[in-house]
Amino acid sequence: MSRLSFGRSTVKLVLAPATEDIIAWSVVEAVPGATTKIIHFLYVDWHFRNQGIARDLLADQGITKDSKILYTHLSVFSEKKGKELGWIYSPFSLYK
Repeated sequence: MSRLSFGRSTVKLVLAPATEDIIAWSVVEAVPGATTKIIHFLYVDWHFRNQGIARDLLADQGITKDSKILYTHLSVFSEKKGKELGWIYSPFSLYK
């Protein structure tokens, strides 16, 4: 897993071992002085889904199923999992 930081956001990449192609990535922002995290983007290539890669990406950034989460982009995954885990859709958090 590789890591890049931009201001308060961290980009994590997962590379395929044999080819070093990017197979998954996330952009997560830590809110200063709060336990809340903002997930801006989370993507896993469809060939590698259902293997726990997204969970591992988020866990590597301190996010568990009990974390308070805001997310800024809608997807089929975020709508389904967001409701299950109590995540809050907040598109305007992207512009703060």
